Amino acid sequence: MTKEEKKVYHRAYYESHREELKAYHKAYHKAWREAHPEHCSHGKAWYESHREESKAYSKAYYESHPEEQKARSKAYAKAHQAENNAHTVARRAAKSHRTFKNVDPKEIRVFYAEAQRLTSETGVKYSVDHIVPLQGKHVCGFHVPWNLQVITFSENSAKGNR
Repeated sequence: MTKEEKKVYHRAYYESHREELKAYHKAYHKAWREAHPEHCSHGKAWYESHREESKAYSKAYYESHPEEQKARSKAYAKAHQAENNAHTVARRAAKSHRTFKNVDPKEIRVFYAEAQRLTSETGVKYSVDHIVPLQGKHVCGFHVPWNLQVITFSENSAKGNR
């Protein structure tokens, strides 16, 4: 039997026995996890005790696989387009409702121009950050010049809504 014939045979076998093979593998892996708990993560408790190690591993993986990460992000955005659109509309509305009418928009644009200038000069992506978040859990800030700062995109992403 040639290599190609073996592939065809195994594929056909798998297709015809798919459900029973799934059940077998599920039971096998469950038994293995129970027999080797030290190799399995235990959800939140495990993550809390290995937080820094986990973050460092994730960061290294994403930095070493940028194209894969871009493709994954693009596929996620495409699959969740309605959610993304709703989020964008809510954020625009929040920003609009939290901008004072007597503030000159040119004062705000200065921050965005500065972020763009720094990005083009340094090659590091900069973004405009709201010091007090527009949609915070306990307090909400305003979209005004005294609540804006220019920081690197990675710093802004890392701080989240805090």
